[in-house]
Amino acid sequence: MTLWRAVRSSGLALRASSRGTAARNGKAITDGTTGVQGFAFTSDRRCRRLDGMLLPPKQYDPNTYADLPPYTQVVIVPSKQELIAAERARRARKRAARLASTADPAAEAWGRLGVHGADTIAAIRDATWQLLEELPDADRHPSLREAVDTLPTAEFPALVHAALADLEPFRLLSNLIRLGEAGIPWLSEQGLTKALLLAAARPSAHEIGPLPAPLLDGAVPWRLYLAVLGHPVRLSVDEIRRELEQLPLALLDDLIDSGVLGRADQPWAQRSEPLEASYLRARLLPEEVSAEEAAALEWSEAIARHAYLSGAAQTGDAVLDMLISLYSGDRSHHFELRAVLPPEQRNLLQEIMAGTQIGNWPDSITSDRGLWSLLAAQWSASLDADKGRGRLINPTFSPFHTWYAYRAAYHRILDGDIDGALRQADAFTDFEPHDERAKIEITNLRAYLAMRPDEHRHEDLDRAERLLIGIAGDHPQARANLAIVQQRKAIRANDRESWENPYFVLGIPHESPEWTSRWRELSRQYRDDVKEQARVNDAWRRIQEAERTGETFFKLPSDDDFLQEHRTRSAALIPPLAPLPRRTVTGEDELDIIKRLAAPDLLTEFDSTLRGDQNR
Repeated sequence: MTLWRAVRSSGLALRASSRGTAARNGKAITDGTTGVQGFAFTSDRRCRRLDGMLLPPKQYDPNTYADLPPYTQVVIVPSKQELIAAERARRARKRAARLASTADPAAEAWGRLGVHGADTIAAIRDATWQLLEELPDADRHPSLREAVDTLPTAEFPALVHAALADLEPFRLLSNLIRLGEAGIPWLSEQGLTKALLLAAARPSAHEIGPLPAPLLDGAVPWRLYLAVLGHPVRLSVDEIRRELEQLPLALLDDLIDSGVLGRADQPWAQRSEPLEASYLRARLLPEEVSAEEAAALEWSEAIARHAYLSGAAQTGDAVLDMLISLYSGDRSHHFELRAVLPPEQRNLLQEIMAGTQIGNWPDSITSDRGLWSLLAAQWSASLDADKGRGRLINPTFSPFHTWYAYRAAYHRILDGDIDGALRQADAFTDFEPHDERAKIEITNLRAYLAMRPDEHRHEDLDRAERLLIGIAGDHPQARANLAIVQQRKAIRANDRESWENPYFVLGIPHESPEWTSRWRELSRQYRDDVKEQARVNDAWRRIQEAERTGETFFKLPSDDDFLQEHRTRSAALIPPLAPLPRRTVTGEDELDIIKRLAAPDLLTEFDSTLRGDQNR
């Protein structure tokens, strides 16, 4: 419905300069019915405004305004003579109404209630009859029917109020609006405005514009309704905690969009449906949505993020896949990443890449274990490029350097560079790491290398045994390795098999299922090298026999996860995950739920003790 609003201008009398300004900036119009002259302005107000004269809108010719843009401000700028004439006419009508009331008992009775004028009285009676017709049980209000049929008494406003209280919310709205437009003096202007806003289909804050401060206050359902529409109201979560459990998800989205609900309010805690709770958390706290929740929500950005963090080879996200390439030592996307990453992540990437030249980074980087694989891959790439792979790693700089030094010794063993592995292991001789796992693995590594025969074919099995005894207490694999060393000690030197783990001879991790294909590959590679060919064939034979007899070999590392645990990646380089975009739409059915809650409170705006003269 079109909402017309008539307001008095300040003091009614406008200066000549105001008329001149209106003439310069507005479009001159003359109302087709009244002949009143004025000016039209485009305005951001959401009503047609008649300043200067308080005349019922229906007295104006609608054709006069048909070609004006929507939400046009019509400013009536009367002359001084017109204002004087209008005031004299108003006073004459008031005198006539008083004279008529003395001669008409009905007019006198309505006049005592603050209702004057035959048209107003007739409109209020018609509106009251319609109210009676819409009551679920009109027989409960015989006094109201009698008052409309005869003469109203001082109790008439209270009777109307009682009848209104029996209506369901939407019939209450329509009857309040009908009575308000008829001219009852007992419904405040604010109450009528609220009724009109509640009756509108979806009067968004953007379309209506700012509301006066008094309208932003009121009962909780009214403020909740305004908040859903996007108006800036004061509304605490404690006031609507019960509603948060029951309202449709679309209305909670409205409250999130208007800023009423934030992450600190944790609205997901009020929802019993897990998927709805996950949705709300994704909208407000996206970084805490689990991989399972992201999959249930079919949220591709979060799914890709979790795939990256868990160590996936690909995610389907261009930026994340470029970051993954860094973990394999690839630098081809370095400059592209610098262009697309946010400043914080870009600065971190630059700091990481700068440190790869010398293998030195601040503690803030090396303390993030999710970056260790990246640091190792990029440092190894720098060493390869500078032909410095044989350079020894100082394990004392940081926990990362300790891990990387162990990793370097281990990979030298797989590469067949036992001398290099021994030199790297010697760096641990006077160093004891604080991390217990690292201490166990380093000791286990040194025990394995102690079995290597010297130039006199002497194996330092006693030293290997002492080292393993020091860590074997609560470590099953260390005890298994100790048993292997002790069994080896019991065999005469000339009867012993090779000291090396045969899987390592083939250059693969312990008990790798790829040992057969690796043996074929090395056999082709060393077909002209009799010595290496014999060494590879011996490793193949020993693995075959072990699978048949159940024999075990010295395991390194003793815990498989020691080298693999850092496959999970850090979130430090990932751009922040944006909240999940809204997926709901608020329709009239959802709004009707709040309207039903807010409508009954409008009866507080109906003051049955108020008289018309008091309301002026």
